Amino acid sequence: MANAVQSLERKGKQSPCQRKLSASLKEVKANYQLYLIIAIPLIWLIIFKYIPMVGAQIAFKDFKAADGIFGSKWIGFYNFERFFSNYQFWQVLRNTVTISLYQLVAGFPFPIILALAMNATLRTKFYEPGPGCATTMEEFKEMLIAFRDQDPNGNGKQDEIPFIGATTGWNTDVETFIMNAFTQFNNVTPYNIVDGKVQAEYVTDGYREGLKFLNELVEEGLLDTTSFTQDIAQLKQLFENEECAVIGVLPAGGPNAFANMTGTRYHDYVVIPPLEGPDGFQLTAYMPDNMMMYECFLTSACENPLAVFKYFDAFYSESVSMRSRYGEPGVDWVVPPEASKNLLARYENTLKEHYRNSLILLIGNLPRSLLLVGINTLVFWMPYFSVELFLRSFIAWLMIGFSLVCYGDMIVLRPIFQQLEKQAQSQGQ
Repeated sequence: MANAVQSLERKGKQSPCQRKLSASLKEVKANYQLYLIIAIPLIWLIIFKYIPMVGAQIAFKDFKAADGIFGSKWIGFYNFERFFSNYQFWQVLRNTVTISLYQLVAGFPFPIILALAMNATLRTKFYEPGPGCATTMEEFKEMLIAFRDQDPNGNGKQDEIPFIGATTGWNTDVETFIMNAFTQFNNVTPYNIVDGKVQAEYVTDGYREGLKFLNELVEEGLLDTTSFTQDIAQLKQLFENEECAVIGVLPAGGPNAFANMTGTRYHDYVVIPPLEGPDGFQLTAYMPDNMMMYECFLTSACENPLAVFKYFDAFYSESVSMRSRYGEPGVDWVVPPEASKNLLARYENTLKEHYRNSLILLIGNLPRSLLLVGINTLVFWMPYFSVELFLRSFIAWLMIGFSLVCYGDMIVLRPIFQQLEKQAQSQGQ
């Protein structure tokens, strides 16, 4: 207890500068990995760029190699007076300004253009049809042809499957997705009430037109015939192909029906709205009379309908639903603190986006770096030009860029690291 009191007293006697220094040292200790990352390029920068600046004093000395920099006689501004009074001064000044402008014009816009181009290229998904997906059957067919012929996964193989589904799974059948552009249809109960009469949709003209369209897709190699035989497990295996994405379009009630939700493959896909048929017909799958799980019915024979209704209604509450699905709260699962919700997703997205943009900017500056290093070498170091000098200068540009990227890591990611650390500490307690 006495030691704790003495420690508090010493802490209270610290000056603001000491407290600030102590906090800075703690921060460095907590993020020492990041500081080690930038240590090497910073040391190189100091040794080869800042320390040689000591030699700039020869401009104020009568420099003689035998006497060295520090042994040469100090002559003040004599060299500057000679330079400004030289008849070639204005020509040299004009050349310097002109070369600087050339460097600015040639070196400034092109890295940005290249970075924007790479940004657009890296953001391209498995298929990017433009401002909006296919909305009609005609556009949908054109999109499938693009999948078949344009090698969207870029592996140089004709292994893309434009359109595929499965016989089991949550709305993974191709029939329901296509038919609702021709007639109201669902594969579970393909019957509808029309003018007070039950109508079987598979005998309607719209259904026949839909079958013709499906047949066209199969004949043109746009619809895989295994869609009518394979189950959802086979579709999932095909979707999560390790090499690259091969499926163009597949119907489903949600990505969890066909994808591994802990993976990232499904992030490369977008949702297509219900398609409009040739006659303007456009619906989504609708099953108003289908009995599904978690549904219940209250008949007229019930003696206490209010009590039964309240009992049924409880199953739609969050507490009962979570307990029935995942178990006892606090034992089988816990509710994360409000501050930590979506924290890992935010960390992952920030990390990926930051490194991706950093890489784009670093690569985008390669042409500018080559140009500037080349101009600098040819104009100012032509008498001493060598491949080694050029490579050293170019590597210097890259290492400076790398150090800036690493410094950006600390600025951008440090708050997230700190928040994750606090969350881990609170959970440990």
